[in-house]
Amino acid sequence: MAWLLGFAALEGLAVANKDDEDTLSETVWRWFSINHEGKHYRIRRFGLLTLITWLFWHFWTGGKKV
Repeated sequence: MAWLLGFAALEGLAVANKDDEDTLSETVWRWFSINHEGKHYRIRRFGLLTLITWLFWHFWTGGKKV
């Protein structure tokens, strides 16, 4: 619960101050070249898709090996 409150506080401050690239979403977009065509952008986007797929499956199965 403390982690969630801490995250909410930090993310809330980042959203409120209107600076670019300081929220979690903006950081992920930058890391994975979502808003622009950077070097190796297809590989980076595939990495993001892989991470999201694994995370969904991990939460769906409760971390159990299937």
